[in-house]
Amino acid sequence: MDYRTTKVSRLLKAYQDYLESSDTAQFVAMIARNYTNATLLTILDRCDVLQRRAAALALGFLGDITCQDSLGSALCSGDRRLRLVADDTLRAVWARDASEEHRGMLDKIIRLNECDLFEESVALCDQLIDNAPRYLEAYNQRALALFHLRDFDRSIDDCRRVLKLSRYHYGAWIGMGHCLLENGDVWGALDSFRMALSIYPDLEPVRLQIRTLERSLQE
Repeated sequence: MDYRTTKVSRLLKAYQDYLESSDTAQFVAMIARNYTNATLLTILDRCDVLQRRAAALALGFLGDITCQDSLGSALCSGDRRLRLVADDTLRAVWARDASEEHRGMLDKIIRLNECDLFEESVALCDQLIDNAPRYLEAYNQRALALFHLRDFDRSIDDCRRVLKLSRYHYGAWIGMGHCLLENGDVWGALDSFRMALSIYPDLEPVRLQIRTLERSLQE
């Protein structure tokens, strides 16, 4: 058995043990001891589907922003389970792409948005972005708050900033689509929703929105 095969077999064993036990600490410790992100990305890009699921899950705990292209490509995998794992992992990677202090600020912002405290959210987003200008989730949360404040043009600007930092952030395309709809740009909204769906085909509400808009344009 060669080195590469040994690596893959060890990863599959750890993955199967994790599925049976849900012991996250054991799984993460094993991965951290034996794998680099580069090795996990190679498995994610080149191996069979079970191995790719295992690699995507591992990157969800240990990956960083440099993994997003491979994970983004996996959002269109023919295997639904891999798509789901890649989606969860991408969200985790985006959220932790900052210092602990800045991640704490983002958590507060998310809670403010959940409580409909959008003006406070925008103010805290402004502070966070000043200190972490490449933290894409800060722009994403500010775009959400601005949408609810009906400041659609600024929300669109933030969606575009998110997409400059990650072309796989389908949520930014969806947010932009809703803003464009509010601005009366149905064709622009339709294009945005189609872009989101092309990135992640499991977005059934977006698929329905596209069909609704297409019917309205035909009538």
